[in-house]
Amino acid sequence: MRQIHENELDDRYRGYLDDIFDEVNICGYIYTPSDVLFNVDHIAYIQGLHNYIDGLLTDEVIFKHSDGNYYDESPGIDDND
Repeated sequence: MRQIHENELDDRYRGYLDDIFDEVNICGYIYTPSDVLFNVDHIAYIQGLHNYIDGLLTDEVIFKHSDGNYYDESPGIDDND
C-alpha cells in the first residue's frame, strides 16, 4: 500500500480539469483551465478538489485510512506498511 500525499491529489485534480476542459484564451494569452479556476475562484477550486477526492473514494480508487492519510490500496488490518 502506498500513501498518496495531498499534493499528488491536487496534481491529479489539475490534470483532470486540464483534460476535460479546453485551454482558456484571455487577451491572446493561453492558460490551463486548472490555473484559471485556481486563480479566479479559489473557493470553487477547493470545493471541486474535495468533490474529486470524494469521487475517488466512492469509486474505491483511493482509500482513507483511520490515520487520516490517503492510500492507493485498501489498508488492511494486518498491513505493516
